[in-house]
Amino acid sequence: MRGRKPIPTHLKLVRGNPGKRAIRREPQPQQPGTVPEPPPFLSPAAKKEWNRLGGELTRLGLLTPLDLGPFAALCQAVARMEECERLLADSGSLTVTSSRGTEMPNPLLRIARDAAATVLRIGAEFGLSPSARTRLRAEPPRGGKFDGLLG
Repeated sequence: MRGRKPIPTHLKLVRGNPGKRAIRREPQPQQPGTVPEPPPFLSPAAKKEWNRLGGELTRLGLLTPLDLGPFAALCQAVARMEECERLLADSGSLTVTSSRGTEMPNPLLRIARDAAATVLRIGAEFGLSPSARTRLRAEPPRGGKFDGLLG
């Protein structure tokens, strides 16, 4: 498909409809009431990220059963990026010596860069980048203890 990717209906509804064009309703997956359990293949750090982000994305209606694969990839990429950055900091050097005795960039740099790119790319799909958040106009969640008190 050529051109810009279409914006999902739920994001169109949250962002508003400045052009006032009719919004075609596509089938929507059922919203889970709670954060689904993380897949067993995720690393412990990725499971921690799953639990950290999953609740808020579920509350906003941005995490459905159909989104679990991309969300798992996002969480694993965050964990991989963090581990590479920690290993780089522990090593204290951005270069390594090859088997031939020459200095070369540490391979962890590429892994960390690729993981960061994955985090940014997939995170934007969930509205996790600063620019994606500026386009969202979400209503505050309902169902709080003080709802209807002043209105």
